[in-house]
Amino acid sequence: MTTVMFWSPDGGHGRTSSHTAITAVTASLQYRLRLLLCHNQCRNHSIEAGLVAAEVRMGHTHPRKNPGVDRLHYLYKSGILTCNNVSDYMIPLLKDRLDLLIGTEERGQKLPDHSFWKYLLTVAGEYYDLILMDAGSGAEQIPLLAEADLIVVNLSQNITQLKAFFHEYAHTEVFRSRPWIPVLGAYQPESLLTAASIVRKFSVHQSMYMLNYYQAFQDAWNTQNLLSFMRQHLILDRTHTESADFLRQSFFLTAAVMEQLGGVPVLSGSVVRFPIPT
Repeated sequence: MTTVMFWSPDGGHGRTSSHTAITAVTASLQYRLRLLLCHNQCRNHSIEAGLVAAEVRMGHTHPRKNPGVDRLHYLYKSGILTCNNVSDYMIPLLKDRLDLLIGTEERGQKLPDHSFWKYLLTVAGEYYDLILMDAGSGAEQIPLLAEADLIVVNLSQNITQLKAFFHEYAHTEVFRSRPWIPVLGAYQPESLLTAASIVRKFSVHQSMYMLNYYQAFQDAWNTQNLLSFMRQHLILDRTHTESADFLRQSFFLTAAVMEQLGGVPVLSGSVVRFPIPT
C-alpha cells in the first residue's frame, strides 16, 4: 500500500484540494500506474469541484448507482468490502489510470470515521498502485495522517500559518515519524516572503516546492475543466511562459512525490533543491 495525503494546517490558505488534483492528474499522465484520487469531505467539495460535473458526481453517467464513499461505508459496515469490489464505486477519470472516489452526501452528519478510512486505504491499496488523498486541514486530521506513507504539507505565504506549522505541527510525532514535503500554493514570486526566505527563517531541511498563482488554471478549476486543461498543457512545448512555469512546477512536485515513495523512475533534473542561493 502506498498512500500520499495532502494536508494543510488550516483551511483556505494552502490550496490543498487543487494540489492533490494537480499531482494526481500529472502522475496519471506521466507514469504507468493505477491511481486512486479521494478526499474525506462532503460531496461536491474538495477535489470534486474542479474535476467532475454535477451529473457525474450524482452517478447519472456511472454504470452503478450511487458511486462514492457512502456506498463503500455501507459495504464496510456489512463486512463485504474487499479489493475485488472497491473499484466498482469509483468514477473513472482516465481509463485504467485514474479513478475518483467522491465524498459523502451526509451533510452535517459525522463523516466516516478513522477505522473506516484505515480499512479502506488498506483494501484500496491492494488494487491501486498509488492513493492520493486530500486529507483536509487542521489538528483534527492528524490521526488520519498517521495512515500516510508520505504527507504533502500545503502552505501559503502567510507568516501566521507558517509559524503555526513549523513551530508546532512539524514537531509532532506524525511528522517526525514519516517523510513529508512542503509546498507553497498560489505562490507569488514578487512577495517579500519568498520560498528562499521561508527556508532560511524556519531552517527547513526538506526541498521546498511551489505552485504559482495562475489564472488560467483557476478558470479551468472553476469550470470543472481541470482534467482537459492539464492534459492539453502537459503535452505542449512552451518556454518562458506563465503556463510553462506552472506545468513545470506541477511536474517537479509530482516527481518529488514519486522519488520519496521510491520504485518509480523520475526524469533526471526534475527536482529543484533548496536552500536557494542568496
